[in-house]
Amino acid sequence: MICENLSDLLGYACHPLNEDGSIAFIETAFAFSDGDGLPVFVEKAGSQIRFFDDNETVLHFLGRGMGDAEGGMRTRFIKNAIAPFGLVLNDENVVEIWADMNDSQDAFAKFVGGLMSVAQWERENEGTDPDSYYLVEEVAMHLSAWKGQDHVTSGPKFTGLSKTEYTLDFLVDGEAVIAIKPNAISVGSALKKMVDIAGKDPRTSFRVIIEDRTNAEAASTQGVILSTMATVMPMTKLIEVSRAPATVN
Repeated sequence: MICENLSDLLGYACHPLNEDGSIAFIETAFAFSDGDGLPVFVEKAGSQIRFFDDNETVLHFLGRGMGDAEGGMRTRFIKNAIAPFGLVLNDENVVEIWADMNDSQDAFAKFVGGLMSVAQWERENEGTDPDSYYLVEEVAMHLSAWKGQDHVTSGPKFTGLSKTEYTLDFLVDGEAVIAIKPNAISVGSALKKMVDIAGKDPRTSFRVIIEDRTNAEAASTQGVILSTMATVMPMTKLIEVSRAPATVN
């Protein structure tokens, strides 16, 4: 009885999208934080199989107001979330993974895991100002210029004392880096993460890059609060040091 109703119980279903059935949409019970289902498509091409999202992940975030003035979107956060699972975001902004047919089960698990990692990122950043995403992109560029790209790791994961897993912005020479704007929501979120992570591993060191170009006074005030947990670096200072030759000091 259970096996006969497995698709109803688990929310899985397969819907062919062409006549020969070589392309299909796989319906799952997994969803983004707003209830949109995770987009899982599959395509058979000879001895290869491809799982892909048909551009819907990027479109999901564009629909949530994360686009820029030109209608595009910076996608580093998606790439960081899916990379550990072997997925890529191609030049057409399609999340995908290719595999031999014999490895299809593993590829499917990796694909769903990658999309769920993106959904987790979305839940962790719920309510964050979309401009903050662009700040992270800019910080990445300047950190790489300052320290050297090989010293900058994007999207490091940490587990807190509460057993919550957090994805921070960067890890630079063993130091966890968070980029934020100087508002109460961002500061409170950063402090919560750092306190929880430090509670599990007090040896963890933090650096907060705070945007100070639009409101230097607010950045200074919020920086004092953050300094109890981290080295606070104004964005203008990061830009200044990044213009010098790369250093690991």
